[in-house]
Amino acid sequence: MDAIVNVYINDMPFPVDSKGRFIVHRGPRGSVVCAVKENGNSPAKEFIEKLERTDIATLQKFAPLFQRICQDGRISNKEHFRHEEGDIWSFKRHQHRLPCFRDGNDFVLTHGLVKKSNKWRKSDLQVAVAVMADDRKRVNKLRSKGQKA
Repeated sequence: MDAIVNVYINDMPFPVDSKGRFIVHRGPRGSVVCAVKENGNSPAKEFIEKLERTDIATLQKFAPLFQRICQDGRISNKEHFRHEEGDIWSFKRHQHRLPCFRDGNDFVLTHGLVKKSNKWRKSDLQVAVAVMADDRKRVNKLRSKGQKA
């Protein structure tokens, strides 16, 4: 069973990686993790937890995408994973989106959203970029303090 499904069916907390990010799924080609802002908040984790409470069926549809990208390192189907702008990519299931960025072999989820139209709102991309910048700044501070990151 996929890691994300296990996390919720068993009510287990998310494990944390060496960069302080919440692990959603791991595989031989990478991991899907949730970005953590400097204040400790994780918008992607919060979105996943909300889906778990309100729409488990949609959450379970993301699990095979996470498994595939961690197993193969890519998803060829642009209906499920695509480049949006700059460093931002997104996992897609119907109207639900989980924007992310790459950090080495990690796919770092920034936040989640439900789109009402085909076009991304500028504000949604700005949130993804801001969370990415905040997470990178936090990770760089860990590195500068000599902590493993």
